[in-house]
Amino acid sequence: MTCDKFIEAAKRDEPVYISGVRSAFLEAEGAPIILDVLRFDGSTKRYEIKAPAGMQTDEQISFVKEFRFAEVYNILSALGGQRLDIYVKTPSAALMGILHELPRAFGVGALRKERRGYGRSVNVIERMLDSQGVS
Repeated sequence: MTCDKFIEAAKRDEPVYISGVRSAFLEAEGAPIILDVLRFDGSTKRYEIKAPAGMQTDEQISFVKEFRFAEVYNILSALGGQRLDIYVKTPSAALMGILHELPRAFGVGALRKERRGYGRSVNVIERMLDSQGVS
């Protein structure tokens, strides 16, 4: 599986760069995921990412989950936005499990003071929306 080489590198305490993982996932067989970010000006920015096919072990699923969460965090931190819509062209049980965890991981529906980790990007976005008078 595509992510196994990255998991093994991490176990050897070697660096695993998000850009290298992104490139490998885009070239591999897998499920395309569309991320549409509704920006503050009302325009939409689209990203197409991929989840590798064949996620079977807990370790593989965990690696893909953390990578996907980090990528969404980077997108939201860079762009902000009013809404994020996610479309999956060929869903699998493992992929849908990962995507269903996104709202919890990002603290959607939680109070600002309760958000940690990935949720900090949502805190910043909420402050940006407040400053622009957008709800």
